Amino acid sequence: IKTTHPYCLPSSATAVMAQQLPLGFQDLKLASLYSAYLDTSYRAILERRRDRWDRVYGQAIAHNRPLRLKWRLKRFIRKGIPHCYRAHVWAYCARVNALRAQYSQDYISSLLRTSLPQDTLVQITADIPRTHVDSKYFSLLHGAGDVEDVALLQPCNLEAIKQFVTPDHPTLRPHLYQILHAYAIHNPSVGYCQGLNFIAGTLLLVTRNVASSFWLLVALVRNVGSDYYESLWGARRDATVLERLFQVCDPELYQHFSSTGTPFGLTNVKWFVSLFTSSLPVETVLRTWDAVFSEGSEALFRVALSLTIRQREKLLQTKLHHELIEAAASLDTRAVECHEVLTSAFAIKLTWRTIVRHRATVEEEQRMEEKQAESRRIAYTRQQEADKLKEREGREGRGERGERVVSFVKEQQQAEAGAKASIDSREVDIVKHTAVTVLV
Repeated sequence: IKTTHPYCLPSSATAVMAQQLPLGFQDLKLASLYSAYLDTSYRAILERRRDRWDRVYGQAIAHNRPLRLKWRLKRFIRKGIPHCYRAHVWAYCARVNALRAQYSQDYISSLLRTSLPQDTLVQITADIPRTHVDSKYFSLLHGAGDVEDVALLQPCNLEAIKQFVTPDHPTLRPHLYQILHAYAIHNPSVGYCQGLNFIAGTLLLVTRNVASSFWLLVALVRNVGSDYYESLWGARRDATVLERLFQVCDPELYQHFSSTGTPFGLTNVKWFVSLFTSSLPVETVLRTWDAVFSEGSEALFRVALSLTIRQREKLLQTKLHHELIEAAASLDTRAVECHEVLTSAFAIKLTWRTIVRHRATVEEEQRMEEKQAESRRIAYTRQQEADKLKEREGREGRGERGERVVSFVKEQQQAEAGAKASIDSREVDIVKHTAVTVLV
């Protein structure tokens, strides 16, 4: 069972530059940092953890038996799963076998035979070329290596994946399309959301199996909450929860953010949407996901708090608003010291009950804000209607007064005309009477 760990790169920095980071990532700056980290301490940790996993769980994993001693398994997972065991342990923690048993064996193929809505198809095909562009397995310049379930390509939308299929330089892009296509049909309430491409791509890099990656994606989205992707409401809610936890964990740093007018939640929504895949170095992402599959989204809060608190001195020295935003946005870009990040994350005093309580408070506040906003909208609409009614009545009133004036003028004119006619008649009578008198 024991083999050389794929992350144990040569100690020479030059050799590392010529090689790659875990899972084919090729960022030279990160490679240099990762090489130094391996030489400092992490290589020994990897070797020690691999030996422990081999002795305790190696045989069970090799023979696909249940992993006993849950309390020990949780502790082992927190310290990192060896890469050769990672896909199996993730599937075990996510109960993928029970999930797959609920559907037919050709379920994924049937999903791929179903056409996507045009807008979803456009989004997926636009995002795939942007996914893990620094990994050679998603690059058009390198081969993808062996990937299982290649036969699933046949029932897929061949026209949609034609742009991703390059016979001379095969990549994982068409396989990523399959996963995203199948998931969009499987869960229409979510469909496709930006961020899922990075998550599915990471799963594919670990499992190298389309079906396994699909079922892990289903389990992962279900466990962390589909409201992260249906409307992003869940991610915004948890960003607010994280801000309140941050206020409790480090009041001084939180006050520093507040005094500069910098909202702490401005930079961490992306952490929840992409589950750190678009920001953290890959080894730190994998260590974080080890805990997420084992303990749920509580691990996301722990890692987010750890990333921030570990850089507190740098953040406290930053005084200007825009500089603090830049510093907060770059907290995760060089977090290669994954073992220290996770160790400090699990040292934070935090329980799932606390997170649930904060979530309930934020959701209640959101409902109250929505009710108040709806009340303001209704009041504004009624005021607009009242103003329009008043204006209409004013116009009608002015019209009635105008009609009365015209009628009065006409009556006056008629009265004057009648009086004049009466006078004229009397004058005629007087003339006639005078004429008669003269004749007599």
